Amino acid sequence: MSQLVDYDATTSIVKYRGFPLLLETFLYALYTVLTAYVIHTRWVYKTTTKSLPLPPFMLLTTLAMFFLFSAYWVLDVYMLWAEVYVFLPQQPEVVKSNATLIDGLYIPWPAAYTYFAQGILQVIMVGLGDTVSLWRAYVICGRPRWLYKLSVSIVVIESGVYILDLVVLGLRMRSEPAQSFKDTFFQYTYIPANAVTGCAQVLATGLIAYKAWVLERRPRVLGPKPTSTWRRDASCNH
Repeated sequence: MSQLVDYDATTSIVKYRGFPLLLETFLYALYTVLTAYVIHTRWVYKTTTKSLPLPPFMLLTTLAMFFLFSAYWVLDVYMLWAEVYVFLPQQPEVVKSNATLIDGLYIPWPAAYTYFAQGILQVIMVGLGDTVSLWRAYVICGRPRWLYKLSVSIVVIESGVYILDLVVLGLRMRSEPAQSFKDTFFQYTYIPANAVTGCAQVLATGLIAYKAWVLERRPRVLGPKPTSTWRRDASCNH
């Protein structure tokens, strides 16, 4: 006779792991196509294209982001398999004091470190994404000194908050699933970390949008524009 499994746990896996993985797989496939196109354009048409070549910094960052996302997606696929075929049948025998509650299942803490590894990948991807966004705003605005200092400060603060977030997450995974000080502290560190990320994205997007609006309102000049004039127009100091 086949062993019955918990219906609530099964639906929880579908809700928190299965459906999000479908969307993530679609985004990963799209990301793969876009990354392949960027690399193909960079290496095959770099001598014939009229556009500026992709800077090495952006190329390395693009590859790093892709490999990090690939590892993140692979871990998601593995965790879905493990939750369905390993942890779900073990739920009646799991000792709750030696497990943490993830996706509606009690996962033994040694195996739960896979989730912790995924959290590390997520933090690195978010940090790289914010760094690239701030760098783009810095270049588009003409490399002002104040924006450089502000961007570095944001990256340093964000890195510190996310490191603290990971430390608390590791402690939380070793604690009991019940609400505790570590759970509460995790909530209070996760919110500031996302707030700093939001500030970085709003700042970068706002500066780029402002620069585009300023350039759009200026009279257009026929013929090539001198580099010095473009840099002066691209400044965000006015």
